[in-house]
Amino acid sequence: MKQITRNNWYIKDNDIKVSLLKFHVTISICKNNKNIYYSLKVIDGDRKELVFNFYTLEDAIAFTEDTISNCHDRSEIVSKYEDLFNKGAFANQLGIREKDKKTTKFILKEPDILNAIISYFGMSKEYEVSAKKELNYTDGNLSIGFYLIEKYDNIQRETRLTNSDLIAALNNYLKDTDYTLINFKYVGGIHRVGYYHDEDTPYFEGIELEVEEKQKKLKKRREQNN
Repeated sequence: MKQITRNNWYIKDNDIKVSLLKFHVTISICKNNKNIYYSLKVIDGDRKELVFNFYTLEDAIAFTEDTISNCHDRSEIVSKYEDLFNKGAFANQLGIREKDKKTTKFILKEPDILNAIISYFGMSKEYEVSAKKELNYTDGNLSIGFYLIEKYDNIQRETRLTNSDLIAALNNYLKDTDYTLINFKYVGGIHRVGYYHDEDTPYFEGIELEVEEKQKKLKKRREQNN
């Protein structure tokens, strides 16, 4: 919910207007054949115009007060708008912001991680593909890595996977689910010397996946003439 902070907004001819230090802003309520939307027109001191469309009045007012009022020229406004748009800061035609999408987290255990790697990198391969996890604990620092193992022509090659490689494998793992990957992180640490442990021991519990629910497509029902 956006709280209006400026006290010089006014309404004229059903448009909402405000004068800023460098710009004049008019927000008009519009309608196309599908949606109501809000057209925001910015006029600078040279009478040059910019027009942006928003699907909520809240977004239009927030962009005016929080962004346009702090910009120095038209190009800066455009740049700020594009940055916010790409970050999903504005509601879309369904009234959904990226940050409002339902997200959840779960831990993928080692066997499933290895299977995800093998399934993705083993596609269309005519030779043996496997995977392994490696933990290294050096000078108090824990390193977790995954390796792709390829065996062909009596040669075994091991390749350490990058974050991009893992993201590709995890996305492939999720492709037939209702979720898409947002981020992931390793879940592990060090069991310190103590009552149950004679020496510092690294451990790995899995990879925590942060995912969001896919937008469900509305299916059109055919009318039956019975």
